[in-house]
This record gives sequence, C-alpha cells and structure tokens, in this order.
Amino acid sequence: MIDRIVSVVSGLKGVLDTALLKDEDRKVILGLESDYEKAQSIKLVNSGVRSVLARGNVLAVLKDSSFRTPLFPTVLLVEEVIDDTVSDHVCSLDGKNYRIVGEELFDDESIEEEHVHISSGFVLYPGRREGRSSIPSYFLMPSIGFQELEELKDALLIDNIISASPSSLSDDYIRNTYRFPLDNQLATILIGFDIRSS
Repeated sequence: MIDRIVSVVSGLKGVLDTALLKDEDRKVILGLESDYEKAQSIKLVNSGVRSVLARGNVLAVLKDSSFRTPLFPTVLLVEEVIDDTVSDHVCSLDGKNYRIVGEELFDDESIEEEHVHISSGFVLYPGRREGRSSIPSYFLMPSIGFQELEELKDALLIDNIISASPSSLSDDYIRNTYRFPLDNQLATILIGFDIRSS
C-alpha cells in the first residue's frame, strides 16, 4: 500500500526524492519546529507540520521549482478570532478560527483589496486590522491539502491527507537524515495521511 502512494508522489513533476519518516525522526522534527518557533523575533506557529506529524504516515518529499504551486498560501499573518463579530477573511484550522490579515502570494495573483507588499511574495491588508490593533497577530504556517493523493484516496485506501512546509531546521534534518541534497534551489514538504482500516 505505502509503495503505491510513494509511486504516485514520486511520479509527480518536480519531485526528486521521497522518504517515509520513521517515528523517531517525527519526534525530532516536532522538537525542531518548537525550537525554531521559539527563536523567532515575531511569533510564528507551524501548525501544519504538527498536524501532518499527527497522521499515521508521513512522507518527506524533495522538490524543485517545477513542482506545482500550492493550492493555498503556506504562510499567513493571522489574528485569532475570539468572538463572532468577525466573519470575513476567516479560515478554520485545527478547530480554531483565524482572520487573515496578510498572506503569501503567488506570481499570477491579482489583488483588488488595499494591500502593502512587505516582500515580493507576501502582502499585508491594513484595512483588516483597523480598530483591531490590540488583538495580537502572528505568522501561521497551516496544513494544506494534497490534491494528487486526494483524487486517488479511494483507490489508495487513505484518508486525512494534508501537507505542510517544515522550518529550515527540520528541512536540514530531513535532508541530512534521508540523504537528500543540500541544494538551496530545492525544498522539502511533508505529506501526512492515514491508511484506512479494512
């Protein structure tokens, strides 16, 4: 079963290598993510990696720039929604609601809302913070779907399929442990899934 899943992912454009994470490596990565978050000057939470690591199986994938664009931003600037007064620009992740006040952008996206570019690939929406500056905001790295496995989930007998981008600390650990090249033009992602019980 796992071999079929690895075969599907390995055959995708831009995928250079894959490895099924061992349980001990999953624990190390969880610790590295926590260390990385604590070292940031602006609060960052990689809830995506935590969600992926909670799945029964986790596949590490080494990819190059020809791999498809993510379906959803991999980095968001959010504020937690603590009441029902905010309903626009809200996403739900892991049982919590977040108002998106900034997000990663991809090359072909156009924005009609007032925004400020803080880098070539990230924008802030100042209007979303008006009257709300007392509510703390922070960077959130969410889990996102993985469409290629989602489309085949019944044939592969898998569920709860998500992916996430690890921090640079975890990326280095994965590359060293699974002998992926240490090339800055490449990146890793993690894909988590559960195998259906028969």
